[in-house]
Amino acid sequence: MESFKEKVEKRAYELYLARGGVDGYHIQDWKQAEKEIREEEERKTAEIKKREIEANKEKQSVKEKEKAEAVSPKPEAPKKPAFEKASVQEKPEPAKKPEPSKTEEPKAKKARVSGSGTKKRTPKKKSS
Repeated sequence: MESFKEKVEKRAYELYLARGGVDGYHIQDWKQAEKEIREEEERKTAEIKKREIEANKEKQSVKEKEKAEAVSPKPEAPKKPAFEKASVQEKPEPAKKPEPSKTEEPKAKKARVSGSGTKKRTPKKKSS
């Protein structure tokens, strides 16, 4: 690969020959050659960077797609029809009788209690 200086020398000589080999313009030819070679290299560098950016964008989009696929919920298994579920379900338990509240006394107990609710005491015999 040619160095920058070698490229400029070659291009300056081409400019010299294109002008008919007239002496006295070597500095102008050199500066013109430097300008042309520098612009060419900058253009090539810009093209390379542009390709790298496009390649990086493509890689990024592939990664984002893979990430989105990994994060997105997987489809659920199909649900069984209702008639299949009914055959698997347990039989319902028979209804229980409601329990009486704690403040209420059962009716049977009320019937047994008579009078004022206090027992009469019989006096004990005194032994002498």
